[in-house]
Amino acid sequence: MPWSSRKLWPPMPQRTVPLASMLTGGFLKLSCPSTSWTSAMSFLVAFHTRIVTVTNTGQFPVSFRTGGRVLRGTGFSVEPNRIEDLPCCKTETFEVRFDPGSANLPLGEVDMLLPIKVAEGPTFHIRLRVNVTLPSLCISKDSLEFSAVQCGQCQEETVQFHNQLQVPCTWFLTINEPVKKVDKQVRGNVRRKLLQERKSKPRVFTALPSAGVLSPGQRCNVRGRFSPTEEKSYKSILKINISQSSQHLQLRVSGHGLEPHLEFCPKVLELGPLLPDSHGVEGTVVVKNPCKFPIEFY
Repeated sequence: MPWSSRKLWPPMPQRTVPLASMLTGGFLKLSCPSTSWTSAMSFLVAFHTRIVTVTNTGQFPVSFRTGGRVLRGTGFSVEPNRIEDLPCCKTETFEVRFDPGSANLPLGEVDMLLPIKVAEGPTFHIRLRVNVTLPSLCISKDSLEFSAVQCGQCQEETVQFHNQLQVPCTWFLTINEPVKKVDKQVRGNVRRKLLQERKSKPRVFTALPSAGVLSPGQRCNVRGRFSPTEEKSYKSILKINISQSSQHLQLRVSGHGLEPHLEFCPKVLELGPLLPDSHGVEGTVVVKNPCKFPIEFY
């Protein structure tokens, strides 16, 4: 028996529904002529899935299919793409998945209509809109220059990280410090000892914290620490790694280590001949501290 589309799907005003509410509990009723929802930003190398709930508000069972060839090359897919004989007042769900990597999509907004074709009836559309982006960070400065620091002490400088995008950003730091290679000709216990010393050698440059997650709009302060172990100039690079992003950030760090030095004048103290049972002889040595910091000696 033929049925009337007006009875099954009474006209309703078109509306726009946010993705968060649309896919987490709202009903997508077949009586709605057109529904549009907008997603939050999506990572370029990650995929997202949402569940759409469909209710048959008519008086007869309804069969419908979604997507088809329209979704090819868009990054969107629907599962299942066909539902048969959905009874009156019953509910069914289907999953919408977005995978930008599968379609080699560029950065930017993806906007399309997902058709829902009712058997022997009209076609409804859901507007799928998503903004493809990559997590990124802004840093307040790209270099940390430490002043001269005495060996055994440390100095800290602060740099601020800021997540300006609307997606979380997971980051961690790695430090590129030159490592002295152990000669391959060195064998046995000597080689093992040199390798162990290289592993246990303290890092001159460190960062606190060395990893974290920034919510959209959040900032955090990272403390760079310089702890020299010998008197020389140091240079290194802190690499800022961002998960699911191709952004490359580097923080250049430099500093100079100082060791305490004393000068003695004279360097050789000659006291001359001395008779037994004499009262002894005295000499004076002048000790000078040429450094810009106090030195304790005994």
